[in-house]
Amino acid sequence: MDTGTEAYTTKAFVLTVKLLDITDMEAVYFDYEWLFRYSILWQNLSQNAVMQDLSFPATGPNSSGINWVSDTPSVIANDGTVNRPEHGKGHKTVKITAAISKDDAQYTAVFYYVVLEQPDTVAPNVLETSPENNGSVPWDTDVITMTFSETIVAGPTSTDMQTFGVELEETEPNRINVQIKGDMLVITPYTELSTGVNRLIIPDSAFADAADNPSVAYEISFTVEARPARTIVIISTTPQDLALDVHTDKIKICFDSTDIQFGEEFNRRCSGKKTGRLRQQLRGQTRIP
Repeated sequence: MDTGTEAYTTKAFVLTVKLLDITDMEAVYFDYEWLFRYSILWQNLSQNAVMQDLSFPATGPNSSGINWVSDTPSVIANDGTVNRPEHGKGHKTVKITAAISKDDAQYTAVFYYVVLEQPDTVAPNVLETSPENNGSVPWDTDVITMTFSETIVAGPTSTDMQTFGVELEETEPNRINVQIKGDMLVITPYTELSTGVNRLIIPDSAFADAADNPSVAYEISFTVEARPARTIVIISTTPQDLALDVHTDKIKICFDSTDIQFGEEFNRRCSGKKTGRLRQQLRGQTRIP
């Protein structure tokens, strides 16, 4: 460069400043801190809700090695592979230890993760019924029960909260009341079951479990035995038969049965000289006309 009186020359220089080599202890410490910023969770949203594999790096950015050890490798393997427990086994808490080392320098980091159990995808199924399918029951059976594999609630197709869609097919029409009691279904007919073959039908999706898995259609058939024939015997009367000079406004008749009912012929066949309408009551084993 010529300024008129003197000549100048300009030169440019590039200086490179090299960092001093860090010690092994510093490298391990830096990688230890880096590990807490690293996305070990990978695609999991929280360490308390692990459902997918974790990311366990083998080395740090400062060339230290990282050795991973799980206290429950059946749930979280040493390479970060996650194996969720089966439904019903519960969530599992796993301790993970990462040893960061370089030559003789070492730091240890500890992490805890909760691996969620697998979701419930199994529909509730019938384990037991009373009466049994194709079984027989006495004529005076007044309740039918079904036990499921888990607690049930009304299903997506249930619109009638009295029957939930359950039907009882028998020779004579009969209304039923259906109740859910935990894992049990209790079906109560309003009147006596018809003699012969009866069918109880549960439609598809009438019930569901807590995870909204709907039940499948189910039905049982059972035979109701005929009411046994028998003769009801009078065991005592007050006053006694053929008694004379009786002064009473009440006659008591005791039978050998506790399940008697007034028959159609009772009033017509009840003899006596007293005129007017008879008032009658049933009290346990006693009829009082």
